[in-house]
Amino acid sequence: PWSDCSDHTPPSVNITSPGEYRVVYTGLFTIEWDSSDDYGIDSQKLSFSHVFYNSINLDGNVRSQEVDFPLYGGAGIELEIRLEATDYAGNRRDDETYLVIIDPSQADIQLGWEHDDNWRVTIHTLNSTTFRRIYKGEGNNWERITFGMDLASWQDPDPLSEGETRSYLVCNGGFHHISDTITVHRPYDIHPCPVLYTFTGSSFEPDNSLLPASEFTHQLTRDYYILKKKPQIKDGKYQFKIIEGLDNTYIDLIKLRIIEHPKDVKVGALPKGEVIAFRPSSLPYLTIDKEEKEGEVLKGVRGLKGWRDLKEGKDLMKGKAWKDSLVTEGSGYYYGKEGDYLDVLFSEKGDYLYSVLAKPKQGIAVRPGNIKPDIIYSRMNGSDILLPCTNSVIRFIPQDSLCRIDYVSKVVRLPDSLIREKEALAVDLPGELAKEDKEYYHLSPGDTLEFSFEAPDISSLSNRSYCLEVIGYYLPVGETVESKGPFERGPEEIVYASYIKPASSLITGNLFLRASSNKRRMVKVEVIDPVGRILKRKDIRLSRGEEMINLGGFDSGIYFIKIFDNKDKVYKVTVIR
Repeated sequence: PWSDCSDHTPPSVNITSPGEYRVVYTGLFTIEWDSSDDYGIDSQKLSFSHVFYNSINLDGNVRSQEVDFPLYGGAGIELEIRLEATDYAGNRRDDETYLVIIDPSQADIQLGWEHDDNWRVTIHTLNSTTFRRIYKGEGNNWERITFGMDLASWQDPDPLSEGETRSYLVCNGGFHHISDTITVHRPYDIHPCPVLYTFTGSSFEPDNSLLPASEFTHQLTRDYYILKKKPQIKDGKYQFKIIEGLDNTYIDLIKLRIIEHPKDVKVGALPKGEVIAFRPSSLPYLTIDKEEKEGEVLKGVRGLKGWRDLKEGKDLMKGKAWKDSLVTEGSGYYYGKEGDYLDVLFSEKGDYLYSVLAKPKQGIAVRPGNIKPDIIYSRMNGSDILLPCTNSVIRFIPQDSLCRIDYVSKVVRLPDSLIREKEALAVDLPGELAKEDKEYYHLSPGDTLEFSFEAPDISSLSNRSYCLEVIGYYLPVGETVESKGPFERGPEEIVYASYIKPASSLITGNLFLRASSNKRRMVKVEVIDPVGRILKRKDIRLSRGEEMINLGGFDSGIYFIKIFDNKDKVYKVTVIR
């Protein structure tokens, strides 16, 4: 062993598993930790409180220890775990955490649960017992909540996110009465568009809808989106899901661009994909909607050069003012409908218009002067829009039955030297999504696409934003659309959803294939029973369009349908008569 009297720095110690107040069953459990020192770890000691032994002495290179946790004279216990590491110079440091151990066979409190519309979960007892302590969490992330009185029910103030799972356990103060863990899972909601879910540390949270323009145009769209949710690194990767609820989505390309920038600088994506740094410049000094009131003339706007309604020398009739709603984010909205408009006037021109559109989704035409308007589309959740716009007079024109604008300002572009951009390396993207080549990855209703990107290093002095680039389109099941617009799929092409999936009738016991194709083609289908016997083999000619194909009646039971297409697939189907 080496020692150096000049080394006065204690080692680094961190217990990684269990996390704080993690609930486990009695028996074997593996404790894991990280400990390090510039000159090496000499020895370690793992200590426990309130158990049949006090500590275990370990070598300096050990980073995990399996421990058998029995319980004596109780249904559960809260146990303190302490890991102490000593370096070769004799410096020591420790870390501690708490583990909750229970014996589920002795649980005598029965729990039920329900949730409200916002998915706030209420836990309650079913057998008239009460509790004074509750543990909640998932995986390593738990917390303990203690009450000053006996309770029979409790509402969790933290709502569950889509796809999130959370467990609960209740007990009295001394663990003499305890419940088993009860687990609540919120399924992913069904949305009529492709929705991005971002892994934020403990679960995949809904971020926003993708390809918003495609809802109105059904055309191939280049979507550049600054993520609202900050992805957290797991196993060296950023992880995402795209879930399709009701439509058919076709994606040609997915990229993740990582932008490093100072913490006090905002970044945004322009319509053609350029990411810029900016800062707020000026807020509107006047905002007026279409509601004109005869005889009331708004003074002070003469001489503004704009389109025909605001040309020089003409007074603007006074409508409802929305300035107070538009100068703060989240504190009020302009509400408009098709046929309305909102005029926004600035005291200076500036280079860019920054807007925050709130849900529901809608299209809005932005007319900056006597030029063709830009159409901007909101998303499932409120989203930022950045447009090149030098005019001081802007008109927002709703394109649908309802639109909401949350915030409007002019911004100034900052030097490009303030940002550094990297393209993240895709780890497990399907081949169709690796490059733009008109090879589309198809998401049918209910499908999920999981993918991830390698996380590069980042400077501790920088903040990090993320721009997801997606090229694709989506359209409702059963709809077709002719190609037109800036990104054509092909001359005079009619786009059908492309899928072939089985379905069964609960009344007749028949098996069906629901199919749709962009071209006439042959597919081979086999119906197989659970022991592997082929009950039916059939060649099917698919027509161009959608159709339902009857494979005939079958007895009640489980069957497997194998479809030989470009990529062979096997589906499990249950027949109930």
